[in-house]
Amino acid sequence: MQDVVLNPVADPAHDLALLGFAACLTAGLLLWTAARHGCTATRVTALFGKTETTLASLRGAMEARGRTEMGLLFFVLGSALLAGSQLLQEMIPVWVLPGGLFAIFVSAALFLVLHPLVSRARLRRQLRAYLRATPFSFEDNIALAREVGALFDVEPVPEETLESYVNKVRLAMGMPSPGNQAFRPERRI
Repeated sequence: MQDVVLNPVADPAHDLALLGFAACLTAGLLLWTAARHGCTATRVTALFGKTETTLASLRGAMEARGRTEMGLLFFVLGSALLAGSQLLQEMIPVWVLPGGLFAIFVSAALFLVLHPLVSRARLRRQLRAYLRATPFSFEDNIALAREVGALFDVEPVPEETLESYVNKVRLAMGMPSPGNQAFRPERRI
């Protein structure tokens, strides 16, 4: 029985080169979207001495970081496939091109679906660590307190006082309230 070949004149090395090109193209698109979400606005704000009052720039930086990391991973994969197309010319099975294109497409789609969740978890972890180490007065910046509360799934209740809402935010972050004797910022050695 004969094996079914999709393209009988296809060169296996050519297939790996195409996969390498597809991975590098995916890397370029991810890096382009990461660069598009750069921190230009944050730098301009810092240059003119205005302080940030929103988590938007921090969110953008987290998303750009994730896209950059994934783009670099695809770039390394593409480079390895291009090198493999030259080194493994005769040992490449016929199914590599369709299987590889499918794997690249599925992994990129999975990344795009899971990236917001991973980025949010990273932001929460880093914000929690920073605010545990550095005292911050949520009472002096209500808008930022609401953003942090939304990030940690704390919903404001109608008729709730600012102090009770801020305490709920601190509890959600694992921080004691400032009136508590246990409230001391973590010290780094």
